[in-house]
Order: sequence, then C-alpha cells, then structure tokens
Amino acid sequence: MAADFSLCRQLRQQILLRFLPLIVAVVLQQREPAALAVAPPAQRIERSDGLCRQLVHPYSYDCQEYMVTTEDSFLLGVQRIKSPKSPASRGPVFLYHGVLIGGDIWVLNPPSESLPYILADAGYDVWLGNTRTTSFSYGHVSYRRSDQGFWDWSVDELSRYDLSAMIKHTYAVTGRQIKFIGYSEGTQAAFAAFSQGQLVEYIEKAVMLAPIAYLHHFTSPIGLAGIAIQLDKVESTLFLLQNRRTGKQLLDYLCPNNINFCQKNWITLLTGNNCCLNNSRWEFYDNYELQDTSAKNMKHFAQQYRTQTFCKFDYGATENFRRYRSKSPPSYDLTGIPSQLPLLLINGGRDALSDPTDVDRLIAELPSRPQHLFIPDYAHFDFVLGLNAKDKVYGRVLSFFAG
Repeated sequence: MAADFSLCRQLRQQILLRFLPLIVAVVLQQREPAALAVAPPAQRIERSDGLCRQLVHPYSYDCQEYMVTTEDSFLLGVQRIKSPKSPASRGPVFLYHGVLIGGDIWVLNPPSESLPYILADAGYDVWLGNTRTTSFSYGHVSYRRSDQGFWDWSVDELSRYDLSAMIKHTYAVTGRQIKFIGYSEGTQAAFAAFSQGQLVEYIEKAVMLAPIAYLHHFTSPIGLAGIAIQLDKVESTLFLLQNRRTGKQLLDYLCPNNINFCQKNWITLLTGNNCCLNNSRWEFYDNYELQDTSAKNMKHFAQQYRTQTFCKFDYGATENFRRYRSKSPPSYDLTGIPSQLPLLLINGGRDALSDPTDVDRLIAELPSRPQHLFIPDYAHFDFVLGLNAKDKVYGRVLSFFAG
C-alpha cells in the first residue's frame, strides 16, 4: 500500500513538471466566430466507421446511427440497439457516458458483459448518447475543431444542449417515456437538468452509476495534478494542442519513455483501482479511449473541487453578473429534483472520481429517498467494464426498471 501511495506521489510530480509547460505552450487563435449555418434536423446516418458497424453489428444486434443537432448546432451521434432475441416491447432506455470517453464505452465488452446488450435481450429499446466532441459524434455545423467556439463548453452545455437534444430525439422517435442510465459526468449533466425541472417529463425512472454532483473528495492522481497546477485558473479554452485526441495526447506527453506503463495503467491513474476488469482486453480498450473533452469542462471540475459546490461555470464577477445576474455562479439545487422521480444510485468504495463521501452528500440533499447500492470493491470503470457487473450491478438495474 505504501508503494502505491509513493507511486501516486511520483506520478503527480511528473504530471506537474510536464503538464504545466504544455498548457503554457497552447496558443489560442482569437477569431471571430464563424456565422452559424442552419442546422439540419435529426436524421438517420449510414456510417462505415460508426459505432454500430465497428462494435455492435459483429454480434448480430440491430443498430442504427442517428445524427442529432443541438440548439447550439453541435452534431451528436446517437445509436439505437435492438436484440435479435427479443422484441423491444418494454420501451426506450437511454444511456449517457462520462468524461473523456464516448458512447462506445458501454459496448466494449462482449454482449454477456455489456449493459446495452443485456437490456436489449430483456426487451428494451436501447439508445446510446455521445457528447459533442467524442469520436462517434459529427462536429459542428460551422465551427472547425481549431476554432475556439468548438471547445467553449462544460457540463453546463452538456446538460442544457446535448442531453436535452438526445432525450427529446429518443422520445420523438419512440413516443414513450424513457428509462435513463447515466454514468460519471453523464449523471452530473442529468442532475443539473433535473434540478432545474428540465427533461423530467420525458423520464420514467433514472439510474445513476458512479454518480457525481460534488467532487471535493475525489482522489484521481491525474485530476489532483490538474488541481495542483490550478487548471481552473489557466486562461485557455483548449485543453491541449489543437486537432489531437485530448486524453491520448496527455498520456503520450506524460510517458514519452514509458508508453507501455501508461497504456496499461491509464484507467487506474484516472479512475482508481478497479477490481474486476478483463485485463486481456486492455489493448482493445486502448483503441477507443480516451476521447476529447474541453479545457473549460476540466476547469469547471476544478472549480467545483475548490469551492465544494455543484455550481454553474464561474466566469468571474463581471461576466457572471451578465450571464446569471449575480456575481457568483448559481448552484444546481438538488432539492429541485422532483421527489416523485424514481432514482437508483450505485457507487463504489474505491472510486477515485465518484467518492463515497461526495455521494453521501448528494444523497442527503435529494428531496426523496432514492434506492441506493454501495459496492465496496468497485472503482469507476468497474461499472461499465467489470467482468462481474452483470451480477453486481446490471441485475439490480433490471429489477429497478421492472419494479
């Protein structure tokens, strides 16, 4: 155990020494935003390199690709999965991923170990969402990846625009209330929306895996390094150099002489000591993760850590007053989540991002008494990639939905 802590300290020091000059080296091209074009409506897409073709069709499940446009003109990838074994008679389930990953995280394991396939085989109409800058979305109507506006977002925009567009699209296609499953930052986006009374009318029940509202006690070595160099005070809206995969570039930069070590350990360095991953699939996981996020999103996390709050992005007193009519950013008030919304929260005791202390605070502030399952030996990625998640987690999800 002492060796583990020593390793974390060494890694944190290495990140501090190498990451700070890289941030300083980022030069923003200050441009006038391009005139926004008219966004196309949601539409079916045939994509030869899409999530369906790469990851779902090989298992003979029906999978359809959609492109959904947000109100701020980002083009999101959404996939719909149905089972060849069972008709989708139990209604839609929408799954929303976390930070630095995409909707593909749900289907990187075989069908017997992956929640979307298990849900589809149980008779659900399964939908996967993808955040705006991830691999299986489609960019922006006007902005290029090198434009500042492409990266000008945090969880505030994911909640207001991305989640909203995808939930409303799912409802428009199916005509039925949706069972929601959020994971990691996907839960934070949902809590933000629900706390403001948004989207609740579309949601029948909600499951929150590795739930996040507060971040004050998180222990991720990579995350704490960002806090230590005051990432939230760095005036950059690009996370790293332009036109590169954010997560991968960070790992490559930190480990120029030890790539193999980081490739085998990036999940632990980011999310905690996961108990139950399939080590034989490391190389496969590494082909798809990590994915892009924005500096503003990471800065928002850092702000929440420092202030011990679940607030909107802090732009400084002057800009806050212009946007929010107050000098401080407003909180997402969890007591605003309707008490009649059925909730199931599942968290782990070794999770470096969704810390048990922060989850306890979250639960205490909810106006209702949600169902709650605590798994002591689980860390952050065990919920989506764990070999035994079918027994420890997914069975409980199915029971909750059926109840």
